[in-house]
Amino acid sequence: MKKKILLIALSIAACSSCVIADEGINYSLNLKSWNHSFKDSTSSASATNSSIVSFTAKKDVFYLTGSTILPTTYNFGNGAGIVRRDTDVAVGWMANSNISLLGGVKRGSVNNFDYSGSLTYNTTSTFNFNYLGVNGFNSINEKQFIFGTATRSINGSRSLSGVKTTGLTFTTLEAGFGHVLSKDAQLTLGYRSQDLKFPDASGTVKMGGLIFGGNFNF
Repeated sequence: MKKKILLIALSIAACSSCVIADEGINYSLNLKSWNHSFKDSTSSASATNSSIVSFTAKKDVFYLTGSTILPTTYNFGNGAGIVRRDTDVAVGWMANSNISLLGGVKRGSVNNFDYSGSLTYNTTSTFNFNYLGVNGFNSINEKQFIFGTATRSINGSRSLSGVKTTGLTFTTLEAGFGHVLSKDAQLTLGYRSQDLKFPDASGTVKMGGLIFGGNFNF
């Protein structure tokens, strides 16, 4: 029985809060707080915090998950910064009890502003990505486990002021440890990094920092 409870808990952490069950549709909620840095090709912003909310529905070995990063502001000082928003929707398949594969879409926007001088501006870019990924986990004992996830875009684009740029790549890596509170609740602590690269090495954005969360199934 303890082994089955642990398996359910680990599946929740590994598959964006999905739950292993024999039949029916299962639902779960994942809440995370990501404290991270932001660096691009020319500057860096002070560390900031993002709140991430995910919801998953699972039946048998298949699941559907949606995730959103709540509006996050990155400040570069002197009145300059950006505001980021993005949402993911993905479908997944559990290859076995420890690994799942997924494919999804990411849609987001970045509002760039600068009120530091006489030439102020406020522009908004929209981003679109399709991606593939893998989730995995392994138990340490009946209460602790390790997990990891990796996704990479297979094509990406940005639209700004009517101009579309293609060939962007977006990569997310996350790994960490988890603790089982019960079959319905687990805590996780890890490190997440995200890289955005523009075509022809014209620009790179790197984000990384600690991420803490809780998984709840119902």
